[in-house]
This record gives sequence, C-alpha cells and structure tokens, in this order.
Amino acid sequence: LDLVKTDSMHSMMKRDYITSQLVEVQHHCALAFPEGRIDDIRTLCDIVDGLMFNNSQGHKLTQALVGHVMNMPLPTIVKKGLLKVWGELIEEQFEHPSQLQELQVKMNAIGASHLLVSLLQGMDEDVTSEAVHFGTKILHTGNKEVQDTLLLQFRNEEDTFFANISYHIELAGQAMADMKREMAFMEDKSFDQAQEEVYHDMFVDRKELSMIEPILRLLQLFCEGHHLELQNYLREQPERKEHS
Repeated sequence: LDLVKTDSMHSMMKRDYITSQLVEVQHHCALAFPEGRIDDIRTLCDIVDGLMFNNSQGHKLTQALVGHVMNMPLPTIVKKGLLKVWGELIEEQFEHPSQLQELQVKMNAIGASHLLVSLLQGMDEDVTSEAVHFGTKILHTGNKEVQDTLLLQFRNEEDTFFANISYHIELAGQAMADMKREMAFMEDKSFDQAQEEVYHDMFVDRKELSMIEPILRLLQLFCEGHHLELQNYLREQPERKEHS
C-alpha cells in the first residue's frame, strides 16, 4: 500500500511539474512572439530544448506539449511558437546526420507525425503554414520511420488532409493567374517607380503563394528515398476520393 501511495504521489508530482512547465512555455511563447510575430525565438528554443529529451521528465513534457498542441484549444501564437521551436531545433542538426535522424525518430515516437497530419487538417491558416514548415524539418532527408508512420496515418485518417493540401495548391494556382492579370494591367498604366514598387509588393507578397513552395517540398519529402509505398499511396489514394 505504501508503495502504491508513493508511486501515486510521484506521478502527481510529475504531472504538476509538467503542468507548471507548460504554463511557463506558453508564457514565454506570448513574450517571444508579441502581436503574432515569430522573429526572435532563441530564448524559447533554449527553454524547450532544455526540457526535451534530457531526462524522463523532459521526455514527458515534450510528449505533453505535442498532445496539447494537437488536442487543446491553445492560442494560435503558442501553437505556431512551439512548431517553430521544434523545427528550429531539428534544423540545427541538419549538418549532423546521425543526430538529425535520432531527433526525428524521437519526435516521431511521441506523436509529432500525428500532430503534423492533425494540424494540416485544421482550419487555422497560420498554424497550417507553420505545420507545413515543421513537416519539412521532421522529414528532412526522408526519414523512413517518419514516412512509415505517416503512411499508417493516411490509411486510417479521414480525407481532410489531402483535401486541404489540394485546396492550398488550387489557391496558389488561382493567385498566380490573378497576379499575371494584375501585372499585365500595370504594364498598360503609367506609374512612377514608388507606385510600381508598392503594387509589385502587394501582388507578389501573398500568403497563397508563400505556402506553395513548402507544400510541394513536403510532398516531395513524403517520398524521399524512393519510399515506394508512400509514392503509390499519394498517387492512387485508395479507398478515398482522389485529390490530384
């Protein structure tokens, strides 16, 4: 009985620790990214990095954070912040292949691939954009273990993931067509240099266009390393409506 009580108290202390750290991370997200900006994330990276996989509590904290981002109504700024931080921490290992693969596998094991698919099925455009960038980091070089997990996810999830990816590609195509028409209109008008620069920036700096390159990169990384099963699945999308 004493052992049971001790284990129970120990579990409660761990939960309290994780909860307190979640509050701290959320607080630092808000401080680091005022007004929705994600510029300086070094301090937050250090905080999360120090809590990731250095000990069992850090592992549980990271797992809890992944679960919270996926399932809890956290503010957009916090979700974007944590995705940005995790992506930055993975990117730091790009020049170290063995460490990179180890970190990708650890993140995959605690649900990061499930998180990716879940967020890319959501309606928050800002979170979707950051999730795409995160996906290109956790799949960098084509990690087969991550690819295998994603394939399993695709086979068991609803159709929303592919529908959303197709939707964003279609938006980008429409934006490019609109931009060509607008640029042609500008060529027929007389503008001074300052006006031309303003209109050019307005036409080119569009969210629909900014997302298309990382989306295409993500789709490429799904199949990196000649992952034949995933290639075939993305091409055929069996047992669901096909999104070309």
